[in-house]
Amino acid sequence: MLKRGFGAGVVIVALLEVLVVNVLHLGHGYFWFDGLPAFGSLYGFLSSVIIIVVAKFILYPLVSRKEEHYD
Repeated sequence: MLKRGFGAGVVIVALLEVLVVNVLHLGHGYFWFDGLPAFGSLYGFLSSVIIIVVAKFILYPLVSRKEEHYD
């Protein structure tokens, strides 16, 4: 039940972002891609995925210790 409500909330927020930017014409972009629908949402999502992947596959092996390190 919670997953369905969260998914519906995400869809509503994405639709509101597209409506606010395109219908009300609030703000303007400096670059051509700033005008794409839901650019901010997609950019934020992809940036967070990249941060997670970097942390998991690059930083984790650098900072983790072997299991028997503290024995």
